[in-house]
Amino acid sequence: MKGKHIIGAVFAGILMSATVISASATCVGVGTVAGDGLRLRKDVGLNSAVITTANKGATVVVLEEANGWYKVDFDTQVGYMSAGFVTVETSVEKDLGWGMVTTKGDPLNLRSGAGTGFEVVDKLHNGVSVKVLGLFDGWYKVTYNDKTGYVSSDYVTLTADNQGSRKDGDILIDEPTPLAGSVLGQSIVNEAMKHLGKAYRSGAKGPNAFDCSGFAYYCVKQASGGAIKLSGGSSTQWRTAPGTRINSISQLQPGDLFFICDPAYSAGYPTSHVAIYAGNGMLIHAADRKTGVVMNAIKDKDIRYFVGAIRLG
Repeated sequence: MKGKHIIGAVFAGILMSATVISASATCVGVGTVAGDGLRLRKDVGLNSAVITTANKGATVVVLEEANGWYKVDFDTQVGYMSAGFVTVETSVEKDLGWGMVTTKGDPLNLRSGAGTGFEVVDKLHNGVSVKVLGLFDGWYKVTYNDKTGYVSSDYVTLTADNQGSRKDGDILIDEPTPLAGSVLGQSIVNEAMKHLGKAYRSGAKGPNAFDCSGFAYYCVKQASGGAIKLSGGSSTQWRTAPGTRINSISQLQPGDLFFICDPAYSAGYPTSHVAIYAGNGMLIHAADRKTGVVMNAIKDKDIRYFVGAIRLG
């Protein structure tokens, strides 16, 4: 079985343009290392350079077989191990850590079972992080937004955390088409403008009242025709929303989700508030109970507590 490589962009705290080969592939199975100090090598053969070593009992994901060697993903590093020291199961329920959806823009079907004949229970967008709970005949069992299902391992790459990092740096995200992103962004702003003056209510997702994350959820869902459904809570949206991370206010474009973390309100979470950037230094957001949905200029405290932004796509 040949590995399927995806050209993507390196995730290193933020997403930056680069050309790399990812570890995404249809997986053969889950392997268990049978002896201490098994070497992970850069290529097939005993003379190939050693990347790292694995102890007895360590788990590897087997990507393909190669003349007495397995190409594996071990501890988010891809290399080769001697097949004689790895036992492989094609179906196993086991915590494999985090994974990131790596498609070329189209959403990935989350199905009720391991196969294309099973019902689609959700759609996962490029860049979404999932918890990987096992591998069943080339399908990962995953959880996302409290839903458990199965996705083709062709389009998920294992990661060290839910931010998309890997020890080998091979990630992952296909950059959105600029035109599509700008059209979607303006559609989000247009939708947000319709709701100026509506009430703020904690936990509300519209259409007559919103909190900050509910407002982002509703506007994005409407503007994308239901194709993008953000998670609840600004911190979860910051971690899981599909798109490009922006780390500078000067790089903002209309429709970008704008996140801040004011420690007085964050309760230890990574963000405390989310708004929609409207262009020309303006934000639209469900601000608080007193003001409801408003549009206002970016304030000094917004700059001080700016975490980052996400350009959806």
